[in-house]
Amino acid sequence: MHAVFAAALTAFALAGCGGSASGKVEPIPLQKVSGPGFTFSTPQSREIERTPRSVSVLPAEESSQELESVTIFPLIKPYRPALWPQAAEELDGVAERLAESLGGELQGEPATVRRGGLRGRLYEIAYEREGAELRQRLTLLLSRRTEYQLLCRWEASGDMPEGCTILEGTFRVSA
Repeated sequence: MHAVFAAALTAFALAGCGGSASGKVEPIPLQKVSGPGFTFSTPQSREIERTPRSVSVLPAEESSQELESVTIFPLIKPYRPALWPQAAEELDGVAERLAESLGGELQGEPATVRRGGLRGRLYEIAYEREGAELRQRLTLLLSRRTEYQLLCRWEASGDMPEGCTILEGTFRVSA
């Protein structure tokens, strides 16, 4: 059931918003991106920047605030599913401290989600930077000794970019 839902979500996300003369929606050309222990897809038109712990997808326009990224963090103690209640509480604290460090605030309630087969928490943060009102969607996922941070940022006046939906729908942990 989850595989069918994920496939439907991915197909919907990849359909894009462009059309052709025949009125058919044309899919967005994607590129597969690999990072340290993970993969995801992003529109082909995007520039990729890598560090030893992360992959960032930069917008086509330099003035855009849009950003998608995946970063890994080592866990001090191994995560096990039995630890989920304590882990969720700790992740909530991490998100709260991040929101405070940005001078922003968490929007709504945190949600428990699954991305790429991993359980995690989803947060949305509103903040201001250099006069721009921004939104940041943060997904923190746990797997044994690694935390994966999926981050999407955009201007608050617009809708969440489709690159975020693509990232969340295609993220996978690699061996």
